[in-house]
Amino acid sequence: MSIRSLLTVALALLPIGCTSASFEVIRSVDPSPYSKASAFAIQPIRYVDLKVDDKPEADFIASRKSGEEADKWGVIKANIQDRFSKKLSAELAIAGVAGAAGATVGVAEAAAGAGSAFSIEPSIDTIETGYYRIPAWNAVARIYMTLRIVGPGGQVVDEIRLMDRKGFDAIAASTANIRLTNVADALAAAVAEHIVERANKER
Repeated sequence: MSIRSLLTVALALLPIGCTSASFEVIRSVDPSPYSKASAFAIQPIRYVDLKVDDKPEADFIASRKSGEEADKWGVIKANIQDRFSKKLSAELAIAGVAGAAGATVGVAEAAAGAGSAFSIEPSIDTIETGYYRIPAWNAVARIYMTLRIVGPGGQVVDEIRLMDRKGFDAIAASTANIRLTNVADALAAAVAEHIVERANKER
């Protein structure tokens, strides 16, 4: 059996929580209006009818054992925002899109002010924290995101539905914060790949 075949078998045997799950383009303007000179503004993540561990966010927060735990949830959401925006900006910069400085991060007025900028607008409606449970490999953190890229004239250029996940690591046990920020990284990398390929006219 070839090395490639062995690798394929090995990947197929990995626990379900260890791999990326889905990337679906809902709508996309063709041909792509992006180029490597296009400017992008990354807007703050919106949380739309957010459910956390199958509960409305308010109920999830109310179920926390203490005010301190509720405060930690606010920190986790802030970290998801920070990691997603910075990773996406860095990936675009590395690929040479939006110039060496990468995309503008977290400035709501940037797209309108830049005139020719594309506005990257992520929203999250479902988060699974991957809390510890038995069997441990079922403890999977997931984030479900819908992302729209809006052109200077207000037209939706791309609308994408994404979900990524991070499973329990028995060797290096991690907190929900770490797993969810890792998922945010993976989502940002997937979005960057899509934009870069569209800028290179490969999609």
